[in-house]
Amino acid sequence: MTDENMFCFQCEQTAGCTACTGAAGVCGKTADVARLQDDLTGTLVALARAESGGRGDTESDGLMLEGMFACVSNVSFDPKAIAALERRVRAKAISLGEFSSYDRACCGTRRRISAA
Repeated sequence: MTDENMFCFQCEQTAGCTACTGAAGVCGKTADVARLQDDLTGTLVALARAESGGRGDTESDGLMLEGMFACVSNVSFDPKAIAALERRVRAKAISLGEFSSYDRACCGTRRRISAA
């Protein structure tokens, strides 16, 4: 865990209809979980790019739905489960021919995500 503040605007519960900041969101999500969900969202973008041109399949469609649901539903804040899902989505994107690393842009920051 980290003591850093969060910036989260992933659900309809966001504080003041703008974003949750601080140690936790109004939903109880921690800053660490919000960052993991940001990583998962970026990886879902990579999967969507990999699926372009009809390269997707039922597995990638299912991962897309599972990933989106994990980020917007506030059903589970289990950091291990979210990280595991991000790894599964990334592996599928790579198997469909998405480049081996990509930039994830979130909240005005850019960070390189490795395929490994």
